[in-house]
Amino acid sequence: MAVSEDGTTVTGKGEPGSTVEIKDQDGNVIGTGTVDSNGDFSVELEEPLTNGETIEATVTDPAGNESEPTEATAPDTTGPQAPADLAFNDTGSQITGKGEAGTIVEVKDADGNVIGTGTVDSTGHFVVELEEPLVDGETVSVTL
Repeated sequence: MAVSEDGTTVTGKGEPGSTVEIKDQDGNVIGTGTVDSNGDFSVELEEPLTNGETIEATVTDPAGNESEPTEATAPDTTGPQAPADLAFNDTGSQITGKGEAGTIVEVKDADGNVIGTGTVDSTGHFVVELEEPLVDGETVSVTL
């Protein structure tokens, strides 16, 4: 099973004549379809999935027997929102903030030089150690 690059369609294989049901990670049905006579299906989703969402599909044959769910992951083509709640620690050696879990954080000085990098943790928080403490009111840019 696979999700199209634009996140609008799920394709796969199953028993001809079976019903396919696609559910989001919360268990909500987001698409249904039928397996064709060649054993292929293509299900249009109600809303495109473009942020790395996990989905499950089940196939139910005409006799009512349901398959075990199969998982697939949608493409992640949506850029993260800008970092939020940025703050320096008292010594100017770290900058903290919030962002999309798993994204890379890059801190640059006013001249565009990278002075620290990190990763947003699974709770959406990050702490980046800076190469040199900033204590004189310097301006930095932080991107995800």
